[in-house]
Amino acid sequence: MRISQRSPSAQRLADAEQQLRAVAGGQPVTEEGVAVPDGGAAAFLYRHEFLPDGRVRTVMVRLDAVGMPFPPPDRP
Repeated sequence: MRISQRSPSAQRLADAEQQLRAVAGGQPVTEEGVAVPDGGAAAFLYRHEFLPDGRVRTVMVRLDAVGMPFPPPDRP
């Protein structure tokens, strides 16, 4: 899945920079965007939260044409 147009090495460098900013600043740093798989069948919203303790929390939500962000459940 491609999250951005950056090369993998450039993406790792950008992630390391965000992580360093969070640790040095003592506050979480958040990055949000849209990821599209190489096949382009679905899109995902993503959020990376770089925490001051060095951890990274990632959340992805699939976007569907039927319902945003998820299709409604089938009901009898």
